[in-house]
This record gives sequence, structure tokens and C-alpha cells, in this order.
Amino acid sequence: MLKKYFILKAYFLITSFSLLLLLPVSAWAQCSPATTGSNPYTVTFTTAGACTWTVPCGVTAVTVTCYGAGGAGGGARTTDRNGGGGGGGACVTVSNYAVAPGGQLSIVVGAGGTGVSASTGNTGGYSAVTYNSINFIKAIGGAGGQMASSSSTAGAGGAGGAIANNIPANQGFKGGNGGNSNPSTGSADQSGGGGGGAGTTAAGGNGGIVTAGSGGATGGGSGGAGVSTTSGVGSNGNPGNAYGGGGGGSTVYNSGSRAGANGANGAVVITYTQGACCTAPTVYSVTGGGSYCSGGSGMAVGLSGSQLGISYQLYRDGSAVGAAVAGTGSAISFGNQTVAGTYTVKSVANGTYCGADMNGSSVVSITPLPTPPSINTITNP
Repeated sequence: MLKKYFILKAYFLITSFSLLLLLPVSAWAQCSPATTGSNPYTVTFTTAGACTWTVPCGVTAVTVTCYGAGGAGGGARTTDRNGGGGGGGACVTVSNYAVAPGGQLSIVVGAGGTGVSASTGNTGGYSAVTYNSINFIKAIGGAGGQMASSSSTAGAGGAGGAIANNIPANQGFKGGNGGNSNPSTGSADQSGGGGGGAGTTAAGGNGGIVTAGSGGATGGGSGGAGVSTTSGVGSNGNPGNAYGGGGGGSTVYNSGSRAGANGANGAVVITYTQGACCTAPTVYSVTGGGSYCSGGSGMAVGLSGSQLGISYQLYRDGSAVGAAVAGTGSAISFGNQTVAGTYTVKSVANGTYCGADMNGSSVVSITPLPTPPSINTITNP
């Protein structure tokens, strides 16, 4: 009955999280972690769950690191059936991923696996980021440690989070495996240590009997140590450390049951360099143009409106024509244009406003004058 309860509980949690991922990004909560550093800036997400983050103004690329969560240690029960350590989470980095200011990044931070009394520990959640419906980075969590099937067998440690086949070398590292428990020797019960979480430059270390795996450099958390029990009802293992360390397994020496220790949460770290921020100007329409006779005064080209504090540059076939004209708050004119071509207008970027193309274009064409008729002179004989 107890086993059935935990199976149903795990199914409910997985199903609920899956349904959350199916919701549109607009339905997710907005992330608001603190930003650190001074251009480049770093923002770190450590709260398990899903949320969105808005790309700041002046940012066109981000470097993202995801840490998968650690698996929980295996549980233990009567008699001498000890748990293996949970696996550490993987770590993946994607550098200089193109984004646009105001765009939405969907953030998922994996939750550390939770220990289950007298059973296998839960797997750590994955951490991932999606932009424009593309899941461009994902780090897998570590598997939970198992409970020994008998007093004479070892409880297997959980596997460390793996690296997907499409991740280039040196962009991703595997989590450390959890350590196996030690079958009862009659003098002590010993559980497995959790595997270390992977870092940005190295894989997580494997756990051993009682011994925790080290965290990978840089950013990986060490696993939680297992325990050695010589009397009493046993002991829970030690929880994994951030980011992504696996939890230690538990022991039961005489009677009862225990849960393995929880794995550590994963994380998502975003680093970016911010350029100058500016406000988008109002877009007006290019006016005027038309055809005039050769030798005439040309055709007027203008803009349907303008903003104070912004200048506007006229272009003919992509090349600037004359000096920029300051906005007046109403329509402006660039005067008569006597050269045939397609005329467009762009606002000039300044410290407050961005440069932008105005809407549409005007075409000026020249109609040649008709050729005068020839006159034949007739001479009388």
C-alpha cells in the first residue's frame, strides 16, 4: 500500500509539471532574481520551477549555463537494507545565443530529487531554457539511489545526469554517479555517498561507500555523504549541495525505515553584455514623389509627421541625400528632389531614441521633353 502511494504521488507531480510546460509562456510567472556584476551582468535562477525572463534593452546575445538537479539517496528498511547515493546533475553551457531586447526566455530550474522512505530516491529534475519556442539548452538531473534488495546486496547508486549527443565537446559535462551502499558486514551498515554535480569545466566526481563525490569545477555542488551505522534504527544520509549534488543514501541497522537524503536543486545562470538602451521612435510615412518634365523643378519628398528631438535623414536608392532634417512635431519636407530614384527616410539614432526606418518610399521619375518636329524648307524654282 505504501509503495502504491508513492507511485501515485510521483505520477501526480510529474503530470502536474508536464501540464505546466504545456501552458503558453505568457501564463508563466515572471522571474525576478537579483542581477550581479557590472556589464557583463549575471542573473542566477535557483528557485525550482518554471518562469519567464525578459531580455533587457540593449542586449542581443546571452550566454546560458544550466545545472541539472541531484537525485535523492536511496531509502532503507529492516533489516540492513541500505540505500545507494543519488547521482549528480549534468551541466551544459551555450555561449552567445542570439536574442532580441524585450524577448521572453522561458526558464525551468530542476528540483532536487526527494528521498522516499524504504524505496528508491526520486530523480532530480532537468534545467532548461527556451527562446522563440526553441529549447536550445537542457541539463539532465541525476537518478535516485536504490534501496538494497536484501541485507547481502548493495543498494545501487543513481547514475549521474548524462549529456545529450548534440552537445559539442567542452560545452557539457556529466554528473557524478552515486556510490553503492555496503552490504551489511555485521559490524556496520553503510550507505552510498551522492555523486557530485557537474561544473562548467569538469564532470562531477563519483560517490563511494559513505564518501561523497566532489563537485565539478566551476559551479558543481558536492554530493551528500552517506552514513555508517553500528546500532539503533539507522540514519538518513546527508543532502546534496548546490548546484546539483546528489543526496546520500540512508541506513537502518535494526528495525524501521528511512528515506534517503534529498538532492540539491539545479540552476540556470545567464550572462550578458548590455549595449546602449534607446526608445523606439514613432514610425511615419514617406510622402510626395511623382513624375516631372525634364528641366522642371523636381518633386517634393517629405514625411507625414516627426518628433521633437529626432532628426530624419533622406536616402535615394540607399545613399544619403543632403543633411538630416530636425523633427518639428508635425510633417516635414526635404524639399524638391530633381534626381530620379526611390527615396526613403530613417530616423537618426541619438542618446535617447533608436534609429528606425520610416514607412514606405516615394519614387521620383523624369519625363523627357518631346522631340520637336522637323521642318522642311521648300525653295521656289
